[in-house]
Amino acid sequence: MLCAAPWVELWQGMPESVTRLGLDALEIHALVVMQLRSGRRDLDLSKERPLNTHFIVSVERGPEVSKVRSITELCGLRQLVEPFMAPKGPLQCKRCQRFGHTQRNCGYKPRSVACGGFHLYG
Repeated sequence: MLCAAPWVELWQGMPESVTRLGLDALEIHALVVMQLRSGRRDLDLSKERPLNTHFIVSVERGPEVSKVRSITELCGLRQLVEPFMAPKGPLQCKRCQRFGHTQRNCGYKPRSVACGGFHLYG
């Protein structure tokens, strides 16, 4: 069984396949290469969120982690490698103020954060 190391964020603007090939060229075996998406949809919820320039790369624990952290250049582009910091604390909906989901997936009545009434704050 493979143990995944903390995820690493690579700053670049290229497709996942090219990123994976660049890591293979550096003899880094990546378990997962995932390009992150922007949090915005430009007010059209039917559209898919656009890709941004950050990648998360997961590798096995051990020497692979230090190889990834030492990357300064990938596919001829300078890179900044940072450890991935997961959000702290539970998710809280800004619509109903309940925990465990976000307003995007909320099916409850809106609740004001200020007075607790059944209306949106503001």
